[in-house]
Amino acid sequence: MSHTRFKMGCLALIAGIALLGTSGFAADADKAPVRQLKFKTGQASLPMGGTQVVLFADAKELIKGLEERIKDKFVEGKGFIPATPEERKAIAEKLAKELGEQVDFTKEQIAWVGWTTSGPPEGQLKHEIKDKEVIFYVQAPAANVRGQRARIGNDFFAVPAKLKAQIEKGERPAGK
Repeated sequence: MSHTRFKMGCLALIAGIALLGTSGFAADADKAPVRQLKFKTGQASLPMGGTQVVLFADAKELIKGLEERIKDKFVEGKGFIPATPEERKAIAEKLAKELGEQVDFTKEQIAWVGWTTSGPPEGQLKHEIKDKEVIFYVQAPAANVRGQRARIGNDFFAVPAKLKAQIEKGERPAGK
C-alpha cells in the first residue's frame, strides 16, 4: 500500500514539473525583454565594420533601413562586389521578412547592432538595461595576449518598443 502511494506521489510530482515547465520557466524565456534574432539571409551583405545601434520601429522602416545600408553582395569565389539597386532591395526585403516574423512590432522594435572585437580569444556581445535604455557592450575575455585577428559582428535583437538603445565604444575590461 505504501508502495502505491509512493508511485502516486512520484506521478503527481512529475505532472507538476511538466506543468511548471510549460507554463513557468519556458514561457519566461520567450518573454525576455531583449532577445537575439536568428537570420540567414544577407549575412555576407551586411556592412562591414563600425560600432553602432540602429533601431527600426516597424517592417517598412526596417526594409528601408536595410536597403540604405546594404551596399555589396557576396559572390563565392569573387568576394564582395557592388549590389545593384534591385539586388539590394531583394536582400533587404528577404532579411526584413525573416526578422519581422520573430517580433511583434506593436510591442517591440528591432535593434541592429554592429560591433567589433579581436581575438583569439574574442570578446562577446552582451547587454544590460539601465534607465529605460538597452546598453550593448563587448565584454573582453580574461586574456593577456589577443588581437591576432579582427571579428566584425552584425546582430539583430528584439527590444521593447519603449526602450532606447546604444552601444559602448571599445570593450569592457574582463571582470567588469
